[in-house]
Amino acid sequence: YGVPARRDTQFRLITQPGAPTALQLAWVQPPDYTADSQAKRRRDLVDYLAMQAFNRRLYALSRASDAPFISAGSFKGDQIHSGNVTAIYVTARANGWQAALSATEQEARRAAEFGIRQDELDREVAEVRAALQVRAQQAATQRTPTIADELIGTVDPRQVITSNAQDLAFFEAQAKTFTTAEVSAALANAFKGAGPLVCMTSPVPIAAGQ
Repeated sequence: YGVPARRDTQFRLITQPGAPTALQLAWVQPPDYTADSQAKRRRDLVDYLAMQAFNRRLYALSRASDAPFISAGSFKGDQIHSGNVTAIYVTARANGWQAALSATEQEARRAAEFGIRQDELDREVAEVRAALQVRAQQAATQRTPTIADELIGTVDPRQVITSNAQDLAFFEAQAKTFTTAEVSAALANAFKGAGPLVCMTSPVPIAAGQ
């Protein structure tokens, strides 16, 4: 807990027979201790839209004929109140970790420098809207244990419980004001902080180790 230590790029290699050839890149920032509010929820929405747009780019890379990795995905979020972490998880082909690491790092730098396009933002807004609309329509059929879990889940992070209809209404109000500049800035900020901290698992030893 507390302010994360300042660290530049670091590497860790874990060799385990049978393990996948996989990489994790992480950037660590101080946690957000501010109370739940509309402003905080809006920031979280902007962060989510930014990371979803980035994830779609990673997915497109994985589907290319000359794909540098098998799969990749990213997220940004609070980790048990000890740090706000941006992480990218990559599954590489056997003996293909260098291409996977290079492509992932380049894509992160490209996103941070050039941001996202309007069509990318529009697509992610539409995806979130559709999901919230479905939740609002299904509110009357929610099971009691699901509602209880949501209530309990708000205690530790000190969040205010809101209904599915309220969540949709809040999103619709905010969606009118999202801009590519704002979401691009959030994406660039995601790759700041301590790091990148790179951890790799491999089923066989790697020449030169760390």
